[in-house]
Amino acid sequence: MAYKPRKVSASHSNRTSRKLRDATIGTHVPSGTRRTANRVNGGTVQFSNPRKSTRAKRGVVDHVLPSTSTRESDSAYSKRVSSRGFADGIQRQARIRGIAIVVAVVLLVVCVAGGVGVAAYFGSVSDKMGLGDSNAKGALVSPAEGKAPYVLLVGEFSKPGQAYDGPDMLMLARIDSDNKQVSLVSIPANAQVSLSDGNVHRIAEAQLLGGDEYLVSTVAAYTGVSVSHLIKTDADGLGDLVDALGGLTIDVSQEVDDPNAGDLYIPAGEQTLDGDAVLTLCRALNFAEGDETRAENQQKVVLALAGKLLDTNAFSIVPTLDTIAGTVRTDYSASDAMGLIDSLRGIDLTQVHAVRMPGYQLTSSSTGQEYFIASDDEWTAMLAAIEAGEDPTPAESEGPTVDPASFTVTVRNGSGITGGAQQMSDALAEGGFNVTETGNADQYVYNETLVVYQDNNFKEAAESIVNHLGAGRAIASNGFYTFETDVLVVLGKDWQPLN
Repeated sequence: MAYKPRKVSASHSNRTSRKLRDATIGTHVPSGTRRTANRVNGGTVQFSNPRKSTRAKRGVVDHVLPSTSTRESDSAYSKRVSSRGFADGIQRQARIRGIAIVVAVVLLVVCVAGGVGVAAYFGSVSDKMGLGDSNAKGALVSPAEGKAPYVLLVGEFSKPGQAYDGPDMLMLARIDSDNKQVSLVSIPANAQVSLSDGNVHRIAEAQLLGGDEYLVSTVAAYTGVSVSHLIKTDADGLGDLVDALGGLTIDVSQEVDDPNAGDLYIPAGEQTLDGDAVLTLCRALNFAEGDETRAENQQKVVLALAGKLLDTNAFSIVPTLDTIAGTVRTDYSASDAMGLIDSLRGIDLTQVHAVRMPGYQLTSSSTGQEYFIASDDEWTAMLAAIEAGEDPTPAESEGPTVDPASFTVTVRNGSGITGGAQQMSDALAEGGFNVTETGNADQYVYNETLVVYQDNNFKEAAESIVNHLGAGRAIASNGFYTFETDVLVVLGKDWQPLN
């Protein structure tokens, strides 16, 4: 059956047009409401704020959010609309990452270049402070596992124009970085040793026969320790080193006025010394106990130098090492030296154990040369205390109790003091000692009073004479002295005649 189209009248068409106009956003009014000329229905539309509503009533509508079936909120819509800003942020972060990568690459290049510069700098400093043509490394050995290393400190302080007969300072430093403990042991340069030529020498003369290597090995054999490092300096180096550090503050125990050491006079007391004064202090020997006092002064200088270096910080130590590099020679590299200094920061230098190797002085009757003879038993006990990190200073002894009439005594004048032997003999006789012989020594060369015993059976007897006189030193003869009695007393220039 054919469909017959419906005929649309003019009135129907007009009604349809009005409905379409009423459905247009911003132009419609409710059905049945009379339209006002030149006005829109802004007052009947809901807007987000009054300002927009007022503008709409005036005929201005920027935009109207559509009513959605999902009832999407304004905030959600804002997030969706701002997706373009989010994409822009991602691109911006990518650009930042790219810039960061470029900066990192540039910094890496700078660091590599700086590292090469630092390496070259440390290499230069290490060369300046290196041992050069010294053969010392052949005698240096690594410390045993768990043991602190020993460092040999050598000072060559001979004056210009003076014949060089070996170093003036020999000192062993045991450095325990883990426990921040340091021990210093002075070894007299005139310690008696037999060297490779078969003759008796001062230990310092080992350097003349075989260089630093032979000196290091001789000291190691003499003391019974393994030497791991060497630090040495000379007269010019010590002076320059002290001046570069701004001088050293040292408490000088006795005034120094020794023309053989230098032209300077140094009064007793605490004072700041320049390079020349420190050098004079390290050389001086004209004290009542010359070698002992010189060893004490040299130890004070070493500790003062250590204090200066430990006062530097991480930033100033590098230029400091460069400044002092040419003043010392050592097997330590610049970086090793920095590590050593850093490991000892905070140590109390007033608690450093500083001692002199125990022994006594002995003058050869054939050559007149004065030698130091180590006391083996005392040194063994001292070394054991050092290894244990304890104070190695020998305890003061009250002295043995010996019957003064139980042994015989010979008194000889070795000082040149007129009548000195007789006065000494009288003083001993008053103390009950059995003096059987009095006379003069072969030479008046004794600066110190010596009480010599033939064998160990009379060691305590000799020490009892020292305690009675309040002066002198008890030593073993070891075949250097000829006398018939049990004990020999040699009057030295240090003895004051009794009134």
